[in-house]
Amino acid sequence: MLPQILAAVALGKLVASLLGGAAMKAVLAGAISMAVASVATLIVSDEAQTATPREP
Repeated sequence: MLPQILAAVALGKLVASLLGGAAMKAVLAGAISMAVASVATLIVSDEAQTATPREP
């Protein structure tokens, strides 16, 4: 509950100061960052799948 209260206070001031009070811009920034993150997961390889097992 405390993180939600802190986020509401801090993000409200952040949106007001940086985005001119336009909350939709904050939602758009979140959507763009999620899209970038999803593309980044396609680029990163999983070493567990590509690594060869070591001989004991």
